[in-house]
Amino acid sequence: MEQRALTQANDAKEEGNVLYRAGKYEEALTKYGIALQCAPDSPSSVEIRSMCHANCAICYSKLGRYDDTIKECTKALELNPSYLKALIRRGEAHEKLEHFDEAIADMKKIIELHPSDTQARREAEKAIQRLEPLAAKKREKMKEEMIGFELTTLS
Repeated sequence: MEQRALTQANDAKEEGNVLYRAGKYEEALTKYGIALQCAPDSPSSVEIRSMCHANCAICYSKLGRYDDTIKECTKALELNPSYLKALIRRGEAHEKLEHFDEAIADMKKIIELHPSDTQARREAEKAIQRLEPLAAKKREKMKEEMIGFELTTLS
C-alpha cells in the first residue's frame, strides 16, 4: 500500500517537473500538491515530500509569491534540515522581501552545512558580502524611525 502511494506521489512530482519546465507554474503547483497528498507521512517518503515542498517554493518564487516561497522552503527544511536548494531559495526569497538578516542566516547555514561544496559556499559568501551592508542600512533606518517615533510620542 505504502509503495503504491509513493509511486503515485513520484508520478505526480514528475508531471509537476514537466509543467514547471514548460513555465506552467500554477499547474505544476497543483501536481506537487497532489504528490504531497499521495506521499505517506512516513520515513520512506521524507525525501519526496521535502523535494515537493522545495519545488512548490521555486514555482511560488517564479510567480513572485515570496512569502509562500519561504513557507514551502521552511517545510522542506523541517523534513531535511540540510537541503541546499531549499536554503538557497529561502535566502533568495528573504532577500527579495528585504529580510536581509534572515537571508544572511540562510547563507551562513549553507556555508556551515555544505563546507565542501565550493560553488555553493562561494555563492553564499558573495551573497553575505552583498547583504550585510543592506542589513546594516535597514537596521539603521529602523533605529532612526524608532527614535523619531519616540520623539513625536514624547512631545
